[in-house]
Amino acid sequence: MKAREALRKAAAIESKYYVTAFRLARTEHALETLHPWRYPDTPNPYNAHPLYQAAAALRPAGIAVHQAWARYLHGKGRTEEIPDLVRHLLAIYPPFYPTLKNEPYFMPGLLTDAAEG
Repeated sequence: MKAREALRKAAAIESKYYVTAFRLARTEHALETLHPWRYPDTPNPYNAHPLYQAAAALRPAGIAVHQAWARYLHGKGRTEEIPDLVRHLLAIYPPFYPTLKNEPYFMPGLLTDAAEG
């Protein structure tokens, strides 16, 4: 939680720096994942999705940002959003295509969707 607050302060100082936004998203993602285990009967106050969106907006060609965001969406069960993200990822980095099958968010039809994009 201290890391989250420190990254929020850093983001307030330098709001256009994608590394801070990406690290904040990854930290929020970790807290969002851990919260139900630590506090099972309380609502989860963490939401990394808007932070991944902000990081991707600051770094539109960021391969690591988009990969982490797709993995986050997969972990949250939001698979309907993954094909568009993969199409964008392949547009910015075509050599990613052969390794796509090794990703946790790979699903049947994703390569077809990606090839059409």
